[in-house]
Amino acid sequence: MVASRAIARRERKPLAQVFWPNLALALVMGAALPLVWQPMPLADWLWVAGYALFLFGARYVSVEALRLLPAYVATPLMNLQFVWMVGIGFFGFGELPGVGPMFGAALVIGSGLWLVADEALPARRRLRA
Repeated sequence: MVASRAIARRERKPLAQVFWPNLALALVMGAALPLVWQPMPLADWLWVAGYALFLFGARYVSVEALRLLPAYVATPLMNLQFVWMVGIGFFGFGELPGVGPMFGAALVIGSGLWLVADEALPARRRLRA
């Protein structure tokens, strides 16, 4: 996140931070593909293409958000992905999270709320005065 924010200050086009890393990933994984290739049905290819498009779009939006949002807003939003991981594991895969992941999720939620409240409340007080 820090590197993305630093790059976004110099490079105004978020596509540079999205396209080139994805291209590098495709080339490296493409080199390993012959070692593990198994034919896929067309339906699976459509799933892969759809996932790739959504992932590309999500990365684009994330890079743009990191450039535009203040750090105290962007940080909790990016850390929320860890809470989603716990929730998707529970609801999607039936994995019961242990005490550690639940404590971590609570810590991420609490710290995000604290950070936003800490930044928002003094600004509101100044506006009222």
